[in-house]
Amino acid sequence: MRYPKDKVGTYSTSVYLDKKPCEKFVKCLKKKIYPHPIILQGRTTNGLVQRTIEREKDYSDKLHVDWWIFEGEVEKVFENFHESEEV
Repeated sequence: MRYPKDKVGTYSTSVYLDKKPCEKFVKCLKKKIYPHPIILQGRTTNGLVQRTIEREKDYSDKLHVDWWIFEGEVEKVFENFHESEEV
């Protein structure tokens, strides 16, 4: 199973500390599934954040962050983000 139910990271939103990993992922999406993916840039608010490497010492991407958005806060979160230039 790709996303195990017993791992807390399964329930988080993935964000990155740098734009480069996002650009790489978006390019992959364009090739495989989604014709027009976008990158959103902003601040994580209204939830809890943790660098994945702090919880999983062997995690390969040191720039990956897990973000758990509080229930009912999604609309407020959108106020802190904007669409980045096209990749």
